[in-house]
Amino acid sequence: MKKTYLFFNLLFIIFSFSCQKKGIDDSLIPVKKSECGYIFINNKGEEAFKVNEELYSATFFYNGLSLVEVYVDDESRHLQTRYAYINDKGKFITDKRYKDAAIFNENIAWCVEDNSYPMAIDTEGNILFTLKEAEKVRAFEDGLAAFSVTADGFTTCGYVDTKGNIAIAPDFVDASDFYNGLAPATMDTKAGYGYINKKGEFVISPQFSYAGSFNKNGNAIVSIGDYPNRKYGVINTKGKYVISPQYDAIVFDGDKMIVQSSKKYGWIDKNGNYTINPQFSSVSLFGNSSATGVSIDGEKYGLIDDKGTYIVNPQYDFAHSFIGDIAPFSMSGKVGFLDKKGKIVINPQYESISLDYIELSEGYNYRNLLTVTTDYCDIESICNAFIGESNQSDFRGVSSKTTFENIKNRYNDLSYASSDSRRFKGVIDLGNGVSITETIFKFPVELSNTSYNYYDGKYETIETNEAKIGAITYWLVIDSSSRAKDKGVKIAREIADAIKKKYQISQDVDDNGRIEFQSATMKFVVQGNQSSITMTVSFIE
Repeated sequence: MKKTYLFFNLLFIIFSFSCQKKGIDDSLIPVKKSECGYIFINNKGEEAFKVNEELYSATFFYNGLSLVEVYVDDESRHLQTRYAYINDKGKFITDKRYKDAAIFNENIAWCVEDNSYPMAIDTEGNILFTLKEAEKVRAFEDGLAAFSVTADGFTTCGYVDTKGNIAIAPDFVDASDFYNGLAPATMDTKAGYGYINKKGEFVISPQFSYAGSFNKNGNAIVSIGDYPNRKYGVINTKGKYVISPQYDAIVFDGDKMIVQSSKKYGWIDKNGNYTINPQFSSVSLFGNSSATGVSIDGEKYGLIDDKGTYIVNPQYDFAHSFIGDIAPFSMSGKVGFLDKKGKIVINPQYESISLDYIELSEGYNYRNLLTVTTDYCDIESICNAFIGESNQSDFRGVSSKTTFENIKNRYNDLSYASSDSRRFKGVIDLGNGVSITETIFKFPVELSNTSYNYYDGKYETIETNEAKIGAITYWLVIDSSSRAKDKGVKIAREIADAIKKKYQISQDVDDNGRIEFQSATMKFVVQGNQSSITMTVSFIE
């Protein structure tokens, strides 16, 4: 079995979601006002409620709750955003602020606290269970959530149920959501995608280059062939073609389908007959409405009805799907709303509308709002690897009695740093994406003295081998692709705490992230930023 890194990375984001499937409430619309972040309005443009914190972003309400981003001050003293949930009165369901979070579906949402694992919560914010095995996990669908695990550089996928039990072992290279008991999956992308049941058995054999989740009508979008010749069609739950592979793209749109042919979009019915011929360069979903936004040239947008007749000629910078009886449009960089006759009912005044709506209106399933990624990094093991076998009189095998000669014997590749210091640039891996990349050894005297030998007629350099170490500075660098990414401040704090525990030091001075403390024989200064950590150990005679 060939294993790859494809989890949740299908070419087209799964198209099968709809407002009804996700339990979306379209009566409250999140829009951004430049002076105060996101607010919620009704279809008359009235602000529905006040939130006691500024919202950096906000979604529609799913299962009665909106996923919002709020500003917080993190350990690095930088203004950051974190996720939270509010109800339709604008009240936070809990004081928790999450590093990562997904929208609710089937009354469960996934969220991740700082340096922690994905956990499932209910609509009151109570923790149902934690999925420590998961690297990534998707929203629940049909009672199961797809998750991925990574081991030895390989990523595989499985499913967990709503009780936290592993329902299907992570044996698949890629897998997505269940619907009506079937989910697209593959064990080898070269063999293709097929469909599995809830026992993890293939009931439609792997054969497709792409396979989307089934919709409420029992149809799924699939493709055959590779780029640039890939073609899309539609199958039923028996794996039989309802629409043969012939289009460059397909998106479900209620009982219709958007198709792309020769770089133009149009609509077909469930039998494959054109209801609106391909002619548009950009389109939005009709959904349950009889009108939607389209563009012929990708420059100006108008509204058409379900026969393809213009209700509003192309004139706006953008026009999207309807939210109930109104549709957002943009003009001169501001967002307003139109009714189904094309009349402006809310004047353009907002900076933007929520991302989940934009992606939904264009046929996507807002992947980033359905998936969370673990934030857990084993900082304890980093600390243990760094401190090593240090004891009360030394740190990493160096004490106040260590001489220049001892350092040279231990570190073979020293280079000149200054007259009284030497540099070691050998990389020492501490694990979890953290490495010592540079070590500076500083002495209280010059380490070499050069003089001219008149008797031999040449210069001679004498090194001060008996000089005793004064201080060491370690430079720790964090791999930006590792789980330690952006955790430099936290790792620095925990390194300081681990050293204090090791040397039985009770107090420290934390001056804006610069942590100082000392034992009877050593003084420590630790400081971290998002991508690196420095620590200096000064030895006390």
